[in-house]
Amino acid sequence: MPARRPVRQILAALTLAAAPAAAFDCGDDPANLMSGVNCDFDTDVAGWTVLLGTVAHEALDGEPELGSMSTVAAPVAAAESTCFAALPSTPYGFGVRARLIAGEIGLCELNVFESAGGACLTPSFVGTTSFSGLAPGWQSLGGDLATDASTGSLFVRAECTGVGGPLTVLFDNFYLGENLEIPVEVLDFTVE
Repeated sequence: MPARRPVRQILAALTLAAAPAAAFDCGDDPANLMSGVNCDFDTDVAGWTVLLGTVAHEALDGEPELGSMSTVAAPVAAAESTCFAALPSTPYGFGVRARLIAGEIGLCELNVFESAGGACLTPSFVGTTSFSGLAPGWQSLGGDLATDASTGSLFVRAECTGVGGPLTVLFDNFYLGENLEIPVEVLDFTVE
């Protein structure tokens, strides 16, 4: 039978694990490939290409600071980041902060694509995190991936589909980096 730890120690560990999610600022981390190309949307959505739906700057909401990318899906919204040079056969972490504003989420995804060259030509899918619902407030979403032996570049695509009408989701604080620690947020736990 495994040893049981006192509840106070468990809560302290969970509190420490949750702390980086609120404090992480994508623009302040030099390991984040996206830090210099508008990962936090302080003033606009420059560096992002709208593929579907409406994508705009939201000046009055963001996490951890004001400014975010607003996506309005009717029924789908999608935007892609600029292309980043990447290392082959390398582990990367990726993620975003997201907040539901209006509507019902069918599915939202944060996808990472890799390409053999440095210009993100002929991309192939390499990593994803998806969600079909969000609790109130800002949530951290992310994952890990390993690039292929021929990878030379990466880019990120955020995509959402609404159910039964328009869907508005805010995105902020994108990150993509080699050996980058993923900010985590404890949403629920039980102690036995």
